[in-house]
Amino acid sequence: TIEPSVFEEGDHIYDPAYLIPVFYHSLGSENVVKCQQFVEKHCLAYCLMALSSRCGLLRAVVYNCLARFEQHLVTQKFYCKEQILTMLTLLKQSIKKSNLKLAPIVALFLSKLVDLFTHPGNKLNFSSIFLLHI
Repeated sequence: TIEPSVFEEGDHIYDPAYLIPVFYHSLGSENVVKCQQFVEKHCLAYCLMALSSRCGLLRAVVYNCLARFEQHLVTQKFYCKEQILTMLTLLKQSIKKSNLKLAPIVALFLSKLVDLFTHPGNKLNFSSIFLLHI
């Protein structure tokens, strides 16, 4: 089972052991998911960061969350859909073994990349688009 972490009183940390299963069930095929909101509310970035978790079961659930999100994403239209689909495709193609733990710096890079996609006016957005088309 996924064990919740213990934090000091007053910490404002969202425990992945709670949130990731919530995302998993929310992204079910029977639900209507507004992918743009999922991205803009940093849920996708949170999932990407969770790929660096030490807990193998949690990472497995996250990989399933990403697959479910991608299924919803292909049917919707919003301004950064293509960039996110490209990033998810590149991520899938770069995973050589099942349930791979990403290095935290890689997970952080991917989550920041999603953040750049959602802010099209950002000067760095052009460089991120360039990086995805190499």
